Formats: sequence, structure tokens, C-alpha cells
Amino acid sequence: MPVGQKMTSTVEEYMTNDLLDELLALDPAVLTGVVGKDRRDPHLTIREWMAEPLGGGGGSSNVFRVSGSAGERPWKVVAKHYAHPVEQDDPDMGILVFQSGELERLPPGMRPPRVYGTHKGAKGDWLWMESLEDTGPKQWTLEIFQRTARLLGRFNAAYLGRTP
Repeated sequence: MPVGQKMTSTVEEYMTNDLLDELLALDPAVLTGVVGKDRRDPHLTIREWMAEPLGGGGGSSNVFRVSGSAGERPWKVVAKHYAHPVEQDDPDMGILVFQSGELERLPPGMRPPRVYGTHKGAKGDWLWMESLEDTGPKQWTLEIFQRTARLLGRFNAAYLGRTP
């Protein structure tokens, strides 16, 4: 069984600890498949990883960064957990949105994170996706705010009068 590290904060720690434990006890084959898609290398081997909460995903979801190394190659992915009642077998709406293909038709200049798969966990469904990093300046300039406003305007206009 891999040795993992838990990185938690005091914010909703009681809620995230069970999910962190679930991530750290994950079958290495699941994680190898996810990271293999991220790194475009189906033959890599993962032995150790750690997980940290990134904050709430809204509603009944939580978001985590899972990272480690495959040999000398570091990697990180995002795992979003959707909690649902045990008797519910249907995937969460958030997972269905990614599976629908609608996000592939976003307006120019926008794209969703790449999705690497889903799996059922003990307390809900997991959606595995690309870890996106903000590579821009920490202090936003007026130009960055303007570009962001334009992109959000395009996004909203693309779905004006219809469901995305």
C-alpha cells in the first residue's frame, strides 16, 4: 500500500479528512491510469502520492490536488468529489456536464480542463482532471480584467436563449 501524506487546513477539516484518507488509500491502478493520461504515458509507475484540499467545489462537492512523482517526473492532477446518498447510482450533474461534450464547444479563448476519467468511491463519485495553474502575474492589470470580462461576456452570449 502506498505511503501518502495528508495536507489539511482547519477549514472543514472534519469533512475533508475522510475524503483525503480515501484518496491516499486509492488503488494505485486508478491513479496510474489518471496520471498516465495526464502525462501521455500509459507505462509509468506511481508508488507514492499526497493530497491536499483546494477548497469547496460548491454544493456537495470538494476539490483536491493530488500530486506525486513517477520516477523522476513530478505530476499533479485535480480530483473533484461529488457526494451523494448511497442509494443514488446516477452520476452527479457536474460529471454529466463534463461527459456531455458541451464544454468542448466553449467560445474561442476558453477551454475546460482535460478530464481523465471518473470512478465511484466509498462516499460518492470522483472526477479526475487536469491541474491548471495560473501563470499570470499575482496582481491583475487592467488589461487582464478587460480580457477576462470579454471572455465571460462571450461565454454568456454563446448560451443566450439556450441551455449550454
